[in-house]
Amino acid sequence: MPAASPHPEFLHGLRDGARACELANCRVLVAISGGADSVAICLGLTMLREELGIEIVAAHLNHQLRGAESDADAAWVRTFCDSINLPLVVRSIDVAGRVAEASETLEEAARRMRYGALIDIAFEQGCRFVVTGHNADDRVETILHHILRGTGLSGLRGMPQTRVLAQRDTAPEADTNTNRNLILARPLLDVSRQTIEDWLNSQHQSYRTDSSNTDAAFTRNRLRHELLPLLERDFNPQVRKALLTLATQASEVSDWLTETARHVARSAKLESPPDCLSFDVTVLRSEPACVVREAIRVAWQDINWPMRGMGFRHWQQLAELIQLDQGAINLPGNIIARRRRRMLVLQPAGSD
Repeated sequence: MPAASPHPEFLHGLRDGARACELANCRVLVAISGGADSVAICLGLTMLREELGIEIVAAHLNHQLRGAESDADAAWVRTFCDSINLPLVVRSIDVAGRVAEASETLEEAARRMRYGALIDIAFEQGCRFVVTGHNADDRVETILHHILRGTGLSGLRGMPQTRVLAQRDTAPEADTNTNRNLILARPLLDVSRQTIEDWLNSQHQSYRTDSSNTDAAFTRNRLRHELLPLLERDFNPQVRKALLTLATQASEVSDWLTETARHVARSAKLESPPDCLSFDVTVLRSEPACVVREAIRVAWQDINWPMRGMGFRHWQQLAELIQLDQGAINLPGNIIARRRRRMLVLQPAGSD
């Protein structure tokens, strides 16, 4: 394995990110596509694994979208993992078949199937974390994408450094931590793509380049190769730094808002059937609209109703319904909201 030498900022950034994600004294699954980010995080974590006290398993998913190129990526990843003595699990997922069956875009289907497969592998391997190589540039692109399609405060955060992916029935046998959550961790979110590539070059470590990364049919590619360079050239050379600063500020405000909204939701919620949400409107009416929207969103999420299709307009309609004496709203997910006496009641259609 190459020794760490020039460009130490990469390993410093990875070490700091791993500690922030609490990657320590456990078994982790690292997703590896063969691209620069995933190769760097696999190589870097193997250098730090004794220091962090982690066991590493790699997972490569063949999306079967690029024919021989996809197969060549899988073969390259096998050779790379063998060279650094890293255990590897390879799976194939039929993304094109999923697109044909479901009303999802290629990007949506690939993402959903990719995380589903990683969750399955992590459970099989007894891992507490799934680790990906998302970096600071990915975070910038995500923030910009959210702004362009319309977002609230949570969207301005970009991608979080950690989030719960799934819950297992029991904790891994080798894991002394009783937390049963499987966590997605992104230790490189504060490390730039350029820093990653510079470090790999300093290690004389090659990597694969996915030809689809330049396909203008994908929104993220147009943001990366067209819009962001345009903004840097014609508007603000520091636009990436500006977006990351915005994300930090949005995270702080969003965390406060969510915590405040959870307290309000607990105070306003009334006893109701398991598939129903009922709120005391006298409690909600005393709160600002932003807190009301977030309180209902948090309760909606806690009851596991689908978030897909719910946008700012719908949460605002619910906040406005609270100020009325009567009325009803049809919402995405086949949910109906009604004002009843001093209550706001949300329930699936037909469950009266």
